[in-house]
Amino acid sequence: MQTLSKSYIDIFARDEELLVRFMHSMIEEKPVVLEMFLEMLIDSVDNIARSNAAYVLKVMLCRLKMIEKKDLLENARENVTKVSDAGEQAQCERAKPLSARFIEGLIGLLNTRVAKHYTRFEQCLDVISSFALYSPEEVESTPIGKETKPEDWDINSEATRVGLTYLFQANMLEKIMDFMLGPKSPMLQAGETRISMTSTYMPVNFSPLLKIVTAMVGSIELCQKYPLSDMCKQMFRKKDVLGKLVDAGAASKDFGDQLAFMCKDNLEMTRKLAKIFVTNINSPQLDRQALYLKGLKKFLRIEDKLK
Repeated sequence: MQTLSKSYIDIFARDEELLVRFMHSMIEEKPVVLEMFLEMLIDSVDNIARSNAAYVLKVMLCRLKMIEKKDLLENARENVTKVSDAGEQAQCERAKPLSARFIEGLIGLLNTRVAKHYTRFEQCLDVISSFALYSPEEVESTPIGKETKPEDWDINSEATRVGLTYLFQANMLEKIMDFMLGPKSPMLQAGETRISMTSTYMPVNFSPLLKIVTAMVGSIELCQKYPLSDMCKQMFRKKDVLGKLVDAGAASKDFGDQLAFMCKDNLEMTRKLAKIFVTNINSPQLDRQALYLKGLKKFLRIEDKLK
């Protein structure tokens, strides 16, 4: 299967127009092909099948991201006419870039189809984080079955800025955090039932999504250009999200700056973060102590009326 996956990538690497035609056909004309990829990526119990589907999709989407970067940076939308099974026509708006249409569709499945498989959905989440944070070359150089560069992305690279700018403009941060919170999300609608993603055997692996949230919140420049919504701020106050985020970005300078900014003159957030820092600095694990001591510097240097 790896040979077939590599063959897909080699063919599309030589012909950008072919890649665009293939993705357009898959998304707009041949739902059977799209469903085949989604079944392998999301539903399959075979780790090899999920890993290969993820690898092919990651490389294709990251190549397409760079081809469509102008439209992604502008969050370009277009109006189209949809025809129902009953033959009725209706106007609707959609993302113009094919890559955005695929990512929006995949994120739209998080709370339902993806959540059902929470013990093995890391390959699906890795597709989303790879599109957000990495270049096609970085993804292609990652061995099949491995998460793309788990702790290493360049916030100033063109590929990362294109991905994050699009996610900010399309309000994807809310949707990602809504999924991570599950039944505890403030976006839960009356009468809506969410799948409880808990396991007694192993922790649920949100690592790929935590990378996206850490990168987005850690970019002060993009947060100033696209301010966090009140709903995002409310979700950040949930300990289920805040603890995981601090865990993922405690030692990051940019992330530390943003956390300090969020805590300024905010007593509730300050108390929650203080508790997280105290708990982890008192941890018997030396590596956790070192990690949180690095992050503590920014927290203690906050200049506000609470000092």
